[in-house]
Amino acid sequence: MTPMRRSLGGMASLLFVLASVGGSEALAQSTPSEDTVEDADTVPDSNTAEPVVLDDVVVTSEGYTVALAELEEARAILESAEATIRQGDFAIPDLLVAVDRMTSAIPRLAGQLEAARAIGSAARSDLDEMAAIRYVLESSGPQGLELFSDPTVYQQAQRQAVLLEAAASQRRRTLEAAAEIDDNASRQLTAATTGIDEVRDLLARRRLEVGLAMSDAEAVEGDLAELEHITSVERRLGTVDGSDLTFVALEAYVTAAAHGAVERPSCGLDWALLASVGRVESRHGTYGDSTLDVAGQTADDIIGIALDGTRNTREIRDTDGGRLDGDPVYDRAVGPMQFIPTTWARWSRDGDGDGIADPHNLYDAATAAAAYLCAGGEVLTAEGARRAVFSYNRSETYVDTVLSLADEYRRLDITVQ
Repeated sequence: MTPMRRSLGGMASLLFVLASVGGSEALAQSTPSEDTVEDADTVPDSNTAEPVVLDDVVVTSEGYTVALAELEEARAILESAEATIRQGDFAIPDLLVAVDRMTSAIPRLAGQLEAARAIGSAARSDLDEMAAIRYVLESSGPQGLELFSDPTVYQQAQRQAVLLEAAASQRRRTLEAAAEIDDNASRQLTAATTGIDEVRDLLARRRLEVGLAMSDAEAVEGDLAELEHITSVERRLGTVDGSDLTFVALEAYVTAAAHGAVERPSCGLDWALLASVGRVESRHGTYGDSTLDVAGQTADDIIGIALDGTRNTREIRDTDGGRLDGDPVYDRAVGPMQFIPTTWARWSRDGDGDGIADPHNLYDAATAAAAYLCAGGEVLTAEGARRAVFSYNRSETYVDTVLSLADEYRRLDITVQ
């Protein structure tokens, strides 16, 4: 149980419900009425409902907008860094293979170039020699050959000339082929020599990019959990778009309705009816200077006026020694759903599953209110809803206001997953 922090005394504290409903009818009390509901087979600390998910709910607040922007920026940085690291994981091995291939190709190409030039040099030497032989043969001329008395000598000289030309032609082809190999090897060697430098530069840049990306990722990952926490907190404290509900208040009502559906499946109570009761009773735990924290706890205990029989209240002498309301003489309504101590003792629930039933926690108080409202039967019909709300506060004005507010909340079209 939270310590007593604030008591709202005087006529103003009695009339906050009247101000909420906007009517002039004096209320007998602003708390659940113990003697108007059936006894219930309660499960005070049950927490069996599935967790509610409200991801589609739009929340607006400056703090949430700023926190969300910072979180999205951090996630974008992390996503970009991870993409760079993934690209490096693919590119760096390929670049290393390319460096190895070009490194091993350079000696091979240099060998090809050297061999081609040696073959070309030999071919040119042979051609020079053949040119000299041809010169000797041609300088003698056909007239000199015809003077030989033996025609065989002449024929042999002619064959030598033909063979010489054939050999020279072959050497020229060899020289051309060697020149082509020389040219190709030279170009490839130049490309390999230049390319290996370029690939090494690219490899160095890739490694630098990956290193910087890993540093960015490490830095962002260190902040991401904190940013996610801050964003979650700001979202929970932000206002549900188009309403007077903070997200944490909405979640408390939705969670309470879910617990109620498990405890009394036939009741049909929805979160909107609970929210309308919470709105009238305490403005969702924000009456006076109080606020709700991220866990649904009121910053200041909301304590009603003494139920001493004056100011249109029913006299209720102290029943708990002032443990809940701080008043050892008279009981007072407590918490965001305004339970009196005897009613809380009977209907208390642990709505948030922390092992404590606390009337100053909206999850607990709303879950208790759900059990109380459903104790009289189903609320799916207009008659059933009126009966349930009237049991909470015996005022037709109160009932009309609560049901009207419930219709407004339903128009928010909240999606619960």
